[in-house]
Amino acid sequence: MKTALITGIPSRCLKRLRLSPSPSSRVTVSRASSSRSVRTTRGKRKRVDVEESEASSSLSISHSASATGNICIDELDVDGKFIRLQNTAETDQPMGGMELIRTIGEISATYKFTSKYVLKANQKVTVENTRLSSEMNSSAANMAQEELKETRLRVESLSAQLAALQRESRGWQDRINELENALAREKDASRRVLAEREREIAEIREKMQQQLNDYAKKEAELNGTQAKLKDMEASLNSKEAVLATALCDKRSLEASLEDLQDHVIQLETGMAALKKQLEEETLLRVDLENRCQSLSEELEFRKNMFEEASHAHLQYCCA
Repeated sequence: MKTALITGIPSRCLKRLRLSPSPSSRVTVSRASSSRSVRTTRGKRKRVDVEESEASSSLSISHSASATGNICIDELDVDGKFIRLQNTAETDQPMGGMELIRTIGEISATYKFTSKYVLKANQKVTVENTRLSSEMNSSAANMAQEELKETRLRVESLSAQLAALQRESRGWQDRINELENALAREKDASRRVLAEREREIAEIREKMQQQLNDYAKKEAELNGTQAKLKDMEASLNSKEAVLATALCDKRSLEASLEDLQDHVIQLETGMAALKKQLEEETLLRVDLENRCQSLSEELEFRKNMFEEASHAHLQYCCA
């Protein structure tokens, strides 16, 4: 078992940062290591035999790094690539010029800060291993050269593909030009049809507006007619009330008429009797007049006879 300790920090820095290593956690990591052997045989053709063997080993690493102050270790990479610190205080902590040295057996990892670096309040910072970074940079340069070669080959291949694509693009461009010409012709025809449709739509809108105006007039007339109808209904209601009163009067008058008709019948009967009586009396009067006339004539005749007799008598007496 290998123990990882944080060393290389001056005592004044430890006092100021208050970092105190103490066993707090245990990490068990399984690593896979591989070995490769190359064997070359001579002959008409060179043949390279590559034998690979793999072996896995379990590496148990116990690391302790805890803080009793403002700076604490948030994460520690078991491969020594980085270490992550956190400022748990509410104030900034200057870290300029400091370095952390992590030792695992004979292997050490150094983490340095810049001269003016300040760890902000409640901020986390990841510090990389400087030696490992340089090795990674050199390996990255070799990889970059290999990638550059591969990139050149890919560029040549892409150039050939680009030429083929350009030829294909020219063919497609000609096809596109033909389609654009056909589309332009269709657009012209569509514009003409659209203009005709717009003209028809304008006519339809004009007719619709005229119909709307007519509908508005008809609606105004309808409103006036409805108002008149309401007035007529009110008048009709009053007339119906008058008619009801008139009907009541009519019924009473009809009853009176029936009574009067009965009375008229009685009067007609009495008048017929009176007419008959009048006729009888008229006949009687005529008869009486005739008798009176005849009596008057007889009286006149007798009067004349008497006068003549008297005159004759006087004459006789005088004689």
